[in-house]
Amino acid sequence: LRELLESRLKSHPRAISILKVELYKRWVPKNLIDDVIDKLNLTDLELIKALLLKKYKRERVDIYDKRIIRYLSSKGFSWDTIKLIACGKDERF
Repeated sequence: LRELLESRLKSHPRAISILKVELYKRWVPKNLIDDVIDKLNLTDLELIKALLLKKYKRERVDIYDKRIIRYLSSKGFSWDTIKLIACGKDERF
């Protein structure tokens, strides 16, 4: 399951909530999904950073760049998470 999740993140990165739903549709038990995600130490902020680096070659997004915000929201990220990156309120990035 861990390998499936890692390959899925590399090929089609999505928000953690979307990944959970996709795995649950494949009849993977919820507690197993949560355990694997906890062991991988995944957060939506880290996934957004990886997506931005991969697609746009930068770590931050301007709050007024609607194209990038629309792209991130289409990947399943919530507005609150996108806003943390856009406003620079997350100290880790």
